[in-house]
Amino acid sequence: MNLPMSTGLKWSPLHQESLSALTRLIDRMERQDNPPYRTSTTEVDEMFSSPHPSSALGGWDADGQLRAYGFVRLQPGLVTQAICAGGVDPMWRNRGVGKAILRWEVAAAREILIASPAPTQIVMYVDGTSSGFAQRLVEEGFTPRRTFTELRRPVEPDVEIVEPGRYLSVVPWSQDLDDQVMRAHNKLLAEISGTPEVHTGEWLTSGTFFAPEWSFVVLDKSTDRTRVAGYLMSGRYEQDWAALGWKEGYTEILGVLPDWRDTSTALALVTSAMKAYAEGGMEYAAVGLAADNTTGVADIYSQLGYSFVGTSTMWVIDNTTGATPQQ
Repeated sequence: MNLPMSTGLKWSPLHQESLSALTRLIDRMERQDNPPYRTSTTEVDEMFSSPHPSSALGGWDADGQLRAYGFVRLQPGLVTQAICAGGVDPMWRNRGVGKAILRWEVAAAREILIASPAPTQIVMYVDGTSSGFAQRLVEEGFTPRRTFTELRRPVEPDVEIVEPGRYLSVVPWSQDLDDQVMRAHNKLLAEISGTPEVHTGEWLTSGTFFAPEWSFVVLDKSTDRTRVAGYLMSGRYEQDWAALGWKEGYTEILGVLPDWRDTSTALALVTSAMKAYAEGGMEYAAVGLAADNTTGVADIYSQLGYSFVGTSTMWVIDNTTGATPQQ
């Protein structure tokens, strides 16, 4: 592991034993930067429990306080990605530490990706509230690739649920339906983008923040074999609510299968979720969408009164294995 030099910190790999120190560091950073989210201890713990290769580095001061970190994890797929994250304690900024971490992350990502037979990317997601970071990314060979838009609207308990259409019914998500919904999701992903299948351990419903009480499925019962026409899966991120200043239900996934695109399935699912959010004491409904989404789903949210609240950007270095990154 190549360690950053001349930063005034002592660098060493981070492991599970560093969980408490890393959680405290991230908390200090987020209190200073005030992003529209907070990272929970569970999320930090999951960084160390990924089934895929990863590398983590910490910078410690003379008093044994963790002041900076970098983290890189492999994400397999048709394009194998090395996802980078990191940060610097507010007290240690403007000393060249952030630049040193970013260079380490790029180097560590190249090491992780070197054995991949697939095309590769080094990826970093940057929140729209971050400032002054773009030029540093450009200098290291990153280019902006995709922008994600955050939308939000207030919710009320008396929201009217749209009927999905003839022979269609909205039902709450249940464990009995989960495998059928996952297979429908994989089919939709393959048709839209050729994305590899997700499996049980990677599927949203196995995650810490999945909210089953806010998730719904539209079933088509027009034949002897009940089919999934669409699905909406929600997340509950309580650790973010104090930073936001309100409580919100978050729509993680909205999917409508091609045979039902001309029905009101999407509207039925979103309005069902909005009502569930309100009944659960939430003040807002929120969702994140890729700006280049071609399915028309953005029109659904616009129709229902969602409005723009922010963005994040995916920055990428392409074709890192055995090649010079594109500048």
